[in-house]
Amino acid sequence: MTKLLFQSLQDHIGLCVTNSPIMRDCFSNRIASSSPLLHTSLLHKLHAAHWGSEFTLRHARNCVFWPGLHSQITNMCQSCVICAQHVQQHPREPLQPYPVPTLPWQLLSQDLFELNGRAYIVTVDQYSDFYEIDNLPTIQSSAVIQASKQHFGRHGIPHTLITDSGAQFTFDLFRTFSR
Repeated sequence: MTKLLFQSLQDHIGLCVTNSPIMRDCFSNRIASSSPLLHTSLLHKLHAAHWGSEFTLRHARNCVFWPGLHSQITNMCQSCVICAQHVQQHPREPLQPYPVPTLPWQLLSQDLFELNGRAYIVTVDQYSDFYEIDNLPTIQSSAVIQASKQHFGRHGIPHTLITDSGAQFTFDLFRTFSR
């Protein structure tokens, strides 16, 4: 009975428990540990790339967990000479918002996404938040251009088009179209 209850609890909370100081979260596949020696080893492996505390924390959240993990990573990266050099070399750029549009269809955003194996493009008017979603036969620039031509034919040519600079939007064919 106890074994059945334990198995039920294990399935419910998603931990694969062993007789060791290591547990594995079965749902997210993260390692939870209570061993300080293992913590030190894992911290050094996580920090080996010297990408700073933000990236190391993001990476750690995907694969490990123990109480105090956040502060240990932050302290390790703050005391690391190599990480300190990289932080100084790459200061963050301040966000530069786009000007607020005064007319419909003046400032548009476009992005591609995939849902259930099908490609789509979403076009959003930043003035009215009006959006159109089109199913694309492919994610090539020619399909993006065709969908954009239909939008621009219905609503007019926008003053500014914002994209994520994906390959479809930076390809020479799209650049020629956007001029």
